[in-house]
Amino acid sequence: MVNEIDGLSNAEVICAETAPRFLDLGGTAFCQLEVTVEDGYEVKGAAELAEFFLRVIWALETRNEPPKLTVTLNLPQGTKFDPVAALQANGWETTRGKYVGELWGVFAHENGYFTGHTEAAEHFGSWPGKSPAAPRGLLTPSS
Repeated sequence: MVNEIDGLSNAEVICAETAPRFLDLGGTAFCQLEVTVEDGYEVKGAAELAEFFLRVIWALETRNEPPKLTVTLNLPQGTKFDPVAALQANGWETTRGKYVGELWGVFAHENGYFTGHTEAAEHFGSWPGKSPAAPRGLLTPSS
């Protein structure tokens, strides 16, 4: 679905448990979407694109509990896209830098951003969510 969007490629989702599950007890799920914005494209709908990536992960079902969501972006040099600022403009709580303790809000990391399931549920409703339709017009060819 992500690769259907003009200007995006190499999308891959990886989900893992942080600890082995014995008798379906314990552990925390993490799901990561890695995606490339192709050379020659500009991000026009930053907030919508950043939220779309999180919705893709939120629609995945993991064992026993909703995942923490991570998006890793491979951006061409010079691409202007700040997903954390874009999500903040859409009402997400944000912080920059390292976090301590409970994961809450949207955090930037070197090549992308992540959030916990509590924040995602507040924005997207119950988990797993409905698989989102691929948005159009959020990336345009550079002029």
